[in-house]
Amino acid sequence: MFFNFMILGILISISSNSWLGVWLGLEINLLSFIPLMSDFKNLLANESSMKYFITQVLASLLMLVSMISLYYNNFSSNLLSIALFLKMGAAPLHMWLPPVMEGLNWANILILGTMQKIAPMILISYNTKETFTIFILTSIIIGSIMSLNQTSMKKIMAYSAINHTGWMISTMMFSNLIWLTYFSIYSLILVNLTWIFKNFNVNHIKQTISNNQMFKISLTLNFWNLAGIPPFLGFWPKWLTIQTMVSNNWMIVAFLMIMFTIVMIFVYTRIMVSNLLMNTFEMNYLQQNLKHKNWTMNFLLMTSLILNTSMLFLF
Repeated sequence: MFFNFMILGILISISSNSWLGVWLGLEINLLSFIPLMSDFKNLLANESSMKYFITQVLASLLMLVSMISLYYNNFSSNLLSIALFLKMGAAPLHMWLPPVMEGLNWANILILGTMQKIAPMILISYNTKETFTIFILTSIIIGSIMSLNQTSMKKIMAYSAINHTGWMISTMMFSNLIWLTYFSIYSLILVNLTWIFKNFNVNHIKQTISNNQMFKISLTLNFWNLAGIPPFLGFWPKWLTIQTMVSNNWMIVAFLMIMFTIVMIFVYTRIMVSNLLMNTFEMNYLQQNLKHKNWTMNFLLMTSLILNTSMLFLF
């Protein structure tokens, strides 16, 4: 029931022709997601839901202030943009996102990283794009740098989400179609990864160490895809973004985005190295789980191969 109301809130927000309707839809979405986040048996989940609630209420108050200024003919699109960037967790307004994700389960992390970004991103595309460059660069830089010293897989995925948010904001500068392509492919990759982490209880980098070859291949393919390495499907939206930015004389921003994406690739590679090269029975956390989940691993491997090689059919 709560999930249905959450989707309803998104649809109300993106289809409303007034900012009051937009605000109402976002509040319905928020109040529907909070019960999904909460877990009476998990204090960290309850703490995360409270942090998320406070942050979203603050963003909603900023939206109300901007709406009141619209009534007095003193509308500030920058204030509205800040409220929406705060809702989606774009840097430098990202401080709430990693600790919130740290306390959630993988299913809620998937929702927070995908569905909860839909309404703010669509709404922000209607605003003036003067301040977008700041949020693009800070999201990509902070997302990549802050993930370097993390060992928690949930925090790594949180900073990865911040990094990809910067890429998605940059696509909205020029083309909504490219944004839709990027968001769809990113969501597919995240579905695959969170499914792996959830089924095999992976919460830290050391827990990716396994002797199971199918697990290694599936995880490696998905991280290559998330990194955007050719010829995998994740490379395609990044290539379209860079191509569009260069054609619009945004060479410096495009160069910085590429450079800090290399840092993010290093983070993913570090995870893959620990997964592929370390082969020890003392640290094999997944061995017991994998014995009873061969069908899941076969399915994940199949979907990973299809998802990661589908770019070959685009050209």
